[in-house]
Amino acid sequence: MSGAAHPDAWTACLAAFERELTPQQFLTWIQPLSCRNEGDGLKLVAPNRFVLQWVKERFGARIVALATQASGAPVAVDYA
Repeated sequence: MSGAAHPDAWTACLAAFERELTPQQFLTWIQPLSCRNEGDGLKLVAPNRFVLQWVKERFGARIVALATQASGAPVAVDYA
């Protein structure tokens, strides 16, 4: 199934991470990310390479799972 990612996919990710992480972890790693819908997925933009790599390695699979669950279709996540 193809199509644009549901606009609420990132909102669902934010809500889940806010529940699952400590406030400090959320503010440090998740809140600085900006997100754009792009084609079939989301593009997450980090403020620097360090945050980008940390998020991708530690939260990447969870972000994909949450976005897919929220949109009801597979969601590709790209990082920049």
